[in-house]
Amino acid sequence: MTIERQSGTAMVFPGMDPVKFAGVGEFLTFSAHAQKRLKVADEVLGYALMDRYRRSADDYDEATQVAFLTISLALADWAEESLEVDPESCAGPSFGQRAMAAHSGALSFADTVRLTSSSPAARRTISPPSTRTGHTDLPAHAAGTARQDLR
Repeated sequence: MTIERQSGTAMVFPGMDPVKFAGVGEFLTFSAHAQKRLKVADEVLGYALMDRYRRSADDYDEATQVAFLTISLALADWAEESLEVDPESCAGPSFGQRAMAAHSGALSFADTVRLTSSSPAARRTISPPSTRTGHTDLPAHAAGTARQDLR
């Protein structure tokens, strides 16, 4: 049976929600798409992402964030190949903007890993503590800061 590629589809990347290794470890271990992404992430980070993610107890530490990004993009790679999805557009709310940027080609996956791995420290230095907005995603905070500067 041949499946025709469907037009008019979009790839939507989710905002980040806690995902424990136990729920995705098999996918990360056995998916060729995940392995390809993990290899790049490991090179950028300088450590084995899957090992650090497996040991992580923090739902939002660096390893967990990069793992979520890696999983999101590996699943998109799988969908494009296995389901023959050829999205015409992509979107991503909140943390999903990072996967969207990589998937669309606006940033390379390696650069998106770099952005994600440095983001917790970057958030602490965006603004002085007295004016910190509490935004946890840089694009939304940057847009808000830009609007304030225009006033």
